[in-house]
Amino acid sequence: VPMACTNHPEVQESARCAQCAKPFCANCLVTLEGRPLCGACKAQAIRKVERGESLDTSGREPSPWERKASFASLLETAKGALFSPSEFFGRLQLSGQGYWTYVLLMAGPATMAANAYQYAFGLVPMPPGGEAVILGPTIGAGTLGVLIGTAIGGALLHLFLKMFGAANAKMETTVRVYAYAQSATVFQLIPFLGMASPLWMLVSLVIGLKHMHNTTYGRVLAAIALPIAALFGMIIFSVLVMLKAKNAV
Repeated sequence: VPMACTNHPEVQESARCAQCAKPFCANCLVTLEGRPLCGACKAQAIRKVERGESLDTSGREPSPWERKASFASLLETAKGALFSPSEFFGRLQLSGQGYWTYVLLMAGPATMAANAYQYAFGLVPMPPGGEAVILGPTIGAGTLGVLIGTAIGGALLHLFLKMFGAANAKMETTVRVYAYAQSATVFQLIPFLGMASPLWMLVSLVIGLKHMHNTTYGRVLAAIALPIAALFGMIIFSVLVMLKAKNAV
């Protein structure tokens, strides 16, 4: 169904921008290398050309959620990211809009559910004041925490990709993969099944980075394994230091 132009609500859309997928009338679009672009995306494209980057997206397109936000497109996007990651990330645009809302809707409730299960099953001690006290932190971890975690996690991952020569796209591309890979957090809505969530997310992340950065699985795995190994090394070192200090007393 045609929609109204984003800039001129009184005018029906002529086409959608090939980059941001928003509807525009003919007067708001320009054609660059055969692709209709809005003014903002045209400026970004010109800057890419000036930096020597290619505009060829090889038929990539926005996710169903980015094309039209709805419950049906949310499920379709999650289904693709979870069960067909090679196909999903192989055709996903390298940049776009809407993925922040997606990760908030997917990972937010899942994180809140995981926190609630920890208290319900006694995995985490209930603080004084009970449910009323944990409600605020639980909601906070499921909203702001998810957004901050995605931004920081994506940025750090991009840094490690650069270290191994696997970052063939900009940081936003890495953050997009990190965001859509978090579709796996939906399993945290089901008690105990949530334990499979990190592994499922890791698989989606590796496949997504390989396709979105047009690199090899070896480079991606090395970029992911390095911070994990460093983290475990720090934990082991801390434990050894504490044991040594305890024995010295």
